[in-house]
Amino acid sequence: SAQDYPDLVANESFVLDGSASELSGVPVAKNGYQWALLQKPVGSQLVLTGAPEQAQRTVTPDMAGSYTFGLAVTAANQSALVSDLVTVTVIVQEPTTPNDPS
Repeated sequence: SAQDYPDLVANESFVLDGSASELSGVPVAKNGYQWALLQKPVGSQLVLTGAPEQAQRTVTPDMAGSYTFGLAVTAANQSALVSDLVTVTVIVQEPTTPNDPS
């Protein structure tokens, strides 16, 4: 939720963390994380980069607004058990600029 990621600022990185995810008590496969960018502000050029199957993803939002990410996880026990898509929406603010004394 946005409460989990407070004080986000455009052009500053933060880490989405799905490492606490589980599937009905079954551990998640080491590379069983699937992050997706579901919604971003109009005009944003953000794309998710890096290893897509990792629990943590570093994200650098390029503008203020609301971003929604999705996460689905796969069980470690080699079953076809896959979670429902869980979404996280974060609110990103414009960076503050120091007052110019001149």
